[in-house]
Amino acid sequence: MRYALYSLKKANLTIKEYLSKVKSLTDNLIVASSLVTEQEQVSIILADLSIEYESIHVIASATPMSLDLLTEMLLDYEA
Repeated sequence: MRYALYSLKKANLTIKEYLSKVKSLTDNLIVASSLVTEQEQVSIILADLSIEYESIHVIASATPMSLDLLTEMLLDYEA
């Protein structure tokens, strides 16, 4: 399951769909007693963002960012 999380690609998904898949995979890993930290989730999401989200990537890379804040920024950007 961890491989599925790390190999997940946004591709043509909306941010909302993509974040939902990340959350689902993360929840499944937690149920299987495999901890996925919030920072790990943030890193996975940032690593898969296209150049379209470069401004968010720069901000998130410059300072530690919570998953909630990153999610909010991405959803606002896509809206």
